[in-house]
Amino acid sequence: MRWGKYIFLLAALLLVLSSLVGYRHRYAYTIPNLPAPIAGEPVLVTTAGLGAEGLIVARMCSQLNLDYDYFFESTPYDLEGKKCLIVVLGVSPAGISSIYTTPGEEEKRILKLVHFAVQQHIPIIAVHLGGMDRRGGLNDRLIEAVVPLASYVLVAGDGDEDGIFTRLTRARNIPLTEVADINDLRIPLDSAFR
Repeated sequence: MRWGKYIFLLAALLLVLSSLVGYRHRYAYTIPNLPAPIAGEPVLVTTAGLGAEGLIVARMCSQLNLDYDYFFESTPYDLEGKKCLIVVLGVSPAGISSIYTTPGEEEKRILKLVHFAVQQHIPIIAVHLGGMDRRGGLNDRLIEAVVPLASYVLVAGDGDEDGIFTRLTRARNIPLTEVADINDLRIPLDSAFR
Protein backbone atom coordinates (compact mmCIF):
# COMPACT_ATOMS: atom_id res chain seq x y z
CA MET A 1 0.00 0.00 0.00
CA ARG A 2 2.86 2.32 0.84
CA TRP A 3 4.44 1.89 -2.60
CA GLY A 4 1.15 2.82 -4.25
CA LYS A 5 1.27 6.18 -2.50
CA TYR A 6 4.80 6.86 -3.82
CA ILE A 7 3.90 5.76 -7.33
CA PHE A 8 0.88 8.08 -7.28
CA LEU A 9 3.05 11.03 -6.11
CA LEU A 10 5.69 10.24 -8.74
CA ALA A 11 3.06 10.10 -11.49
CA ALA A 12 1.58 13.44 -10.32
CA LEU A 13 5.05 15.02 -10.28
CA LEU A 14 5.81 13.76 -13.79
CA LEU A 15 2.47 15.12 -15.02
CA VAL A 16 3.19 18.57 -13.55
CA LEU A 17 6.73 18.65 -14.96
CA SER A 18 5.61 17.59 -18.42
CA SER A 19 2.96 20.32 -18.51
CA LEU A 20 5.53 22.94 -17.47
CA VAL A 21 7.95 21.84 -20.17
CA GLY A 22 5.22 22.12 -22.80
CA TYR A 23 4.23 25.57 -21.57
CA ARG A 24 7.82 26.78 -21.57
CA HIS A 25 8.36 25.42 -25.07
CA ARG A 26 5.28 27.16 -26.48
CA TYR A 27 6.49 30.60 -25.36
CA ALA A 28 10.22 29.91 -25.74
CA TYR A 29 10.53 32.01 -28.89
CA THR A 30 8.60 35.04 -27.65
CA ILE A 31 10.07 38.02 -25.82
CA PRO A 32 8.33 39.88 -22.95
CA ASN A 33 8.85 43.27 -24.60
CA LEU A 34 11.31 45.11 -26.83
CA PRO A 35 14.69 46.10 -25.37
CA ALA A 36 14.64 49.43 -27.26
CA PRO A 37 12.01 51.51 -29.08
CA ILE A 38 11.44 50.79 -32.78
CA ALA A 39 8.75 53.36 -33.60
CA GLY A 40 7.81 56.95 -33.01
CA GLU A 41 4.73 59.12 -32.76
CA PRO A 42 2.30 60.03 -34.20
CA VAL A 43 0.81 56.59 -34.79
CA LEU A 44 -1.90 55.37 -37.15
CA VAL A 45 -4.04 52.50 -35.81
CA THR A 46 -6.20 50.57 -38.26
CA THR A 47 -7.86 47.20 -38.62
CA ALA A 48 -7.13 44.47 -41.13
CA GLY A 49 -10.52 42.88 -41.55
CA LEU A 50 -12.63 45.59 -39.91
CA GLY A 51 -12.87 43.79 -36.56
CA ALA A 52 -13.73 45.59 -33.33
CA GLU A 53 -10.29 44.76 -31.91
CA GLY A 54 -8.97 47.98 -33.45
CA LEU A 55 -10.96 49.96 -30.89
CA ILE A 56 -9.33 47.99 -28.07
CA VAL A 57 -5.84 48.82 -29.34
CA ALA A 58 -6.82 52.46 -29.88
CA ARG A 59 -7.95 52.56 -26.25
CA MET A 60 -4.60 51.11 -25.17
CA CYS A 61 -2.82 53.82 -27.15
CA SER A 62 -4.90 56.40 -25.32
CA GLN A 63 -4.05 54.86 -21.94
CA LEU A 64 -0.36 54.89 -22.89
CA ASN A 65 -0.65 58.59 -23.83
CA LEU A 66 0.47 57.93 -27.39
CA ASP A 67 -0.23 60.51 -30.08
CA TYR A 68 -2.39 58.40 -32.40
CA ASP A 69 -5.22 58.44 -34.92
CA TYR A 70 -7.60 55.53 -35.34
CA PHE A 71 -9.27 55.02 -38.70
CA PHE A 72 -11.42 51.99 -39.39
CA GLU A 73 -10.56 52.02 -43.10
CA SER A 74 -7.14 53.65 -43.33
CA THR A 75 -5.57 54.34 -46.69
CA PRO A 76 -2.00 55.30 -47.62
CA TYR A 77 -3.13 58.94 -47.53
CA ASP A 78 -3.74 58.57 -43.75
CA LEU A 79 -0.05 57.71 -43.21
CA GLU A 80 0.98 61.27 -44.03
CA GLY A 81 3.20 62.49 -41.18
CA LYS A 82 2.91 59.23 -39.23
CA LYS A 83 5.91 57.45 -37.73
CA CYS A 84 4.26 54.09 -37.04
CA LEU A 85 1.43 51.94 -38.37
CA ILE A 86 -0.37 49.56 -36.01
CA VAL A 87 -2.36 46.96 -37.94
CA VAL A 88 -4.87 45.07 -35.79
CA LEU A 89 -5.54 41.72 -37.47
CA GLY A 90 -9.04 40.28 -37.23
CA VAL A 91 -11.71 39.82 -39.87
CA SER A 92 -15.27 40.64 -38.94
CA PRO A 93 -17.82 39.55 -41.56
CA ALA A 94 -20.32 41.93 -39.93
CA GLY A 95 -17.81 44.79 -40.12
CA ILE A 96 -17.08 44.11 -43.78
CA SER A 97 -20.76 43.92 -44.75
CA SER A 98 -21.71 46.99 -42.69
CA ILE A 99 -19.55 49.28 -44.81
CA TYR A 100 -20.57 47.66 -48.08
CA THR A 101 -17.21 46.24 -49.03
CA THR A 102 -16.07 42.74 -49.90
CA PRO A 103 -13.37 40.57 -48.35
CA GLY A 104 -11.34 40.97 -51.56
CA GLU A 105 -11.55 44.77 -51.41
CA GLU A 106 -10.52 44.71 -47.73
CA GLU A 107 -7.52 42.53 -48.56
CA LYS A 108 -6.46 44.91 -51.35
CA ARG A 109 -6.82 47.92 -49.03
CA ILE A 110 -4.58 46.37 -46.38
CA LEU A 111 -1.97 45.21 -48.88
CA LYS A 112 -1.80 48.68 -50.40
CA LEU A 113 -1.51 50.27 -46.94
CA VAL A 114 1.26 48.02 -45.59
CA HIS A 115 3.28 48.14 -48.82
CA PHE A 116 3.09 51.95 -48.78
CA ALA A 117 4.27 51.94 -45.14
CA VAL A 118 7.23 49.74 -46.07
CA GLN A 119 8.12 52.02 -49.01
CA GLN A 120 8.02 55.04 -46.68
CA HIS A 121 10.13 53.22 -44.02
CA ILE A 122 7.30 53.46 -41.49
CA PRO A 123 7.54 50.66 -38.89
CA ILE A 124 4.56 48.31 -38.75
CA ILE A 125 3.35 46.72 -35.53
CA ALA A 126 0.99 43.79 -36.15
CA VAL A 127 -1.42 42.98 -33.33
CA HIS A 128 -3.69 39.93 -33.09
CA LEU A 129 -6.21 39.80 -30.25
CA GLY A 130 -8.96 37.47 -31.41
CA GLY A 131 -7.42 34.08 -30.67
CA MET A 132 -8.32 31.13 -32.87
CA ASP A 133 -11.79 32.64 -33.42
CA ARG A 134 -10.12 35.20 -35.71
CA ARG A 135 -8.20 32.66 -37.77
CA GLY A 136 -8.72 30.80 -41.03
CA GLY A 137 -9.69 32.07 -44.48
CA LEU A 138 -9.18 35.81 -44.97
CA ASN A 139 -7.74 36.12 -41.44
CA ASP A 140 -4.84 33.82 -42.31
CA ARG A 141 -4.30 35.48 -45.70
CA LEU A 142 -3.99 38.86 -43.99
CA ILE A 143 -1.68 37.41 -41.34
CA GLU A 144 0.52 35.88 -44.06
CA ALA A 145 0.60 39.25 -45.88
CA VAL A 146 1.14 41.64 -42.95
CA VAL A 147 3.33 39.78 -40.44
CA PRO A 148 6.39 39.33 -42.74
CA LEU A 149 6.42 43.12 -43.27
CA ALA A 150 6.06 43.97 -39.56
CA SER A 151 8.78 45.30 -37.29
CA TYR A 152 7.10 43.81 -34.21
CA VAL A 153 4.25 41.33 -33.65
CA LEU A 154 1.98 41.12 -30.58
CA VAL A 155 -0.39 38.18 -30.07
CA ALA A 156 -2.87 37.74 -27.23
CA GLY A 157 -4.71 34.56 -26.35
CA ASP A 158 -4.41 31.37 -28.36
CA GLY A 159 -4.00 33.02 -31.78
CA ASP A 160 -0.66 31.29 -32.33
CA GLU A 161 -1.89 27.87 -31.25
CA ASP A 162 -0.92 26.41 -34.64
CA GLY A 163 2.39 28.33 -34.75
CA ILE A 164 1.62 30.61 -37.71
CA PHE A 165 2.97 33.73 -35.99
CA THR A 166 6.03 31.91 -34.67
CA ARG A 167 6.80 30.51 -38.12
CA LEU A 168 6.39 33.85 -39.92
CA THR A 169 8.35 35.90 -37.37
CA ARG A 170 11.13 33.36 -36.96
CA ALA A 171 11.66 33.21 -40.75
CA ARG A 172 12.33 36.99 -40.84
CA ASN A 173 13.79 37.47 -37.35
CA ILE A 174 10.88 39.69 -36.29
CA PRO A 175 10.36 40.17 -32.53
CA LEU A 176 7.23 38.39 -31.28
CA THR A 177 5.50 38.85 -27.95
CA GLU A 178 2.76 36.40 -27.05
CA VAL A 179 0.67 36.96 -23.93
CA ALA A 180 -2.24 35.09 -22.40
CA ASP A 181 -4.53 38.09 -21.88
CA ILE A 182 -5.28 41.26 -23.87
CA ASN A 183 -4.55 43.43 -20.83
CA ASP A 184 -0.98 42.09 -20.77
CA LEU A 185 -0.25 43.80 -24.10
CA ARG A 186 0.12 47.32 -22.67
CA ILE A 187 3.74 46.99 -21.54
CA PRO A 188 4.98 45.30 -24.74
CA LEU A 189 3.12 47.85 -26.87
CA ASP A 190 4.59 50.72 -24.84
CA SER A 191 8.09 49.24 -25.27
CA ALA A 192 7.84 49.85 -29.01
CA PHE A 193 7.73 53.60 -28.38
CA ARG A 194 9.68 54.23 -25.14
